[in-house]
Amino acid sequence: MSESSARHLRPVPPTGLPEPLHQQIEHVPLRRHKWQVVPSDLTSSAASRSFVRETCARWPVPEPYEFLAVQIAAELTANAVEHGKGNGPVHISLILDADLVILTVTNSGTTATDIQAHRPEADAESGRGLLMVDHLATDWGWYRTSTGGTAVWAELALPPATEAVTDRPQTETPR
Repeated sequence: MSESSARHLRPVPPTGLPEPLHQQIEHVPLRRHKWQVVPSDLTSSAASRSFVRETCARWPVPEPYEFLAVQIAAELTANAVEHGKGNGPVHISLILDADLVILTVTNSGTTATDIQAHRPEADAESGRGLLMVDHLATDWGWYRTSTGGTAVWAELALPPATEAVTDRPQTETPR
């Protein structure tokens, strides 16, 4: 196995963050964090796209990074629903930390054993999603949660102009 494909199999949270992310996030010095729980059904990908689109629009996430985050979220959510087999809701976490967006999608399923991007047969009807995530994301991987579920995360590196994320007012007043 090549080093590039092995990195996708590491069962650790992104950038060393503890899991479950939404319960322990207050201990990590992040600029922005938002999460949502969606049902594990056919509406999940649409709800995920809306959540990520609306959140990125409120945060200083420029296009086309917002578009990329939405596409990745939809794919990871669809996978979470399909492979979670309806065993509980899907958790979507979105983090903005200076020049990085981290998206994590978690399900309650126990079927994941070896998650990796691969090229499907030309006539296969599915199996291209993680290949797309691999090409769109700066990095991605997965880990098993303490409750037996699976969390798949993806990182998007933002351009340097986004580093100025602060809680300052949008406009400066003259002195």
